[in-house]
Amino acid sequence: MSNFIWFEKTVEYKFVFLAKGLWGIDLLSPLAGNTEVIGDAIVSSNNRYFIIEFKRNYESITSEYEKYIGKKKGYDEAAKIMTGKSGWKFHYIIYGGIDSKSKGFILKYKRYFQNKKISSEPQSAFFEGGMSLSELNEYTQALTACKNGDADGGSSGGHEPSQVNVLALSEDNVGAIIPLDYFQKLKPAVVPAVVQDVEPGSEPVAEVKPQSSSKPKRGRRSL
Repeated sequence: MSNFIWFEKTVEYKFVFLAKGLWGIDLLSPLAGNTEVIGDAIVSSNNRYFIIEFKRNYESITSEYEKYIGKKKGYDEAAKIMTGKSGWKFHYIIYGGIDSKSKGFILKYKRYFQNKKISSEPQSAFFEGGMSLSELNEYTQALTACKNGDADGGSSGGHEPSQVNVLALSEDNVGAIIPLDYFQKLKPAVVPAVVQDVEPGSEPVAEVKPQSSSKPKRGRRSL
């Protein structure tokens, strides 16, 4: 068993299989695109909310630093801010590992801004409590304001307040809407330009170069 590998998606599916029976999760909303700046998923139990970031293994957790302004320094600064809010206790990282006794694949977890590798709390109690919807909105606003705005870790420059409604599915496959307020940073579209050949003494004219996958014809100079 020590030679097999798994992926982040393996961890996510394992969680989905266990969520209802082990933690009583009755509402789950995976996040993607701009809203993924919050985390990989928002889940709920009895109308109380939790944010989850999934990772392949413990070593992968350091990739979270790339999402903050200043990377590791920015993460540490964010931790000082966020641990002052009650919601931080319900923001988790869940990752995969190998059980030392059974040698089987298991889920491990930690609070997102907690340095301890594994929580000392029993798994059955880990999703007790949770944030109210208003607390979730307050927490996500503060959290995303600390990040660089790109869920994949890239810098994006500038930001504006944004509100979205995300779809969550209940255990009965019924849809529910979770309204979220957060700071969505916008990525400016960079359009490549070229300068035309002009007569001496005249001003150059910039034009947009159309993107094409076709190769330039032989004998013509490619700009």
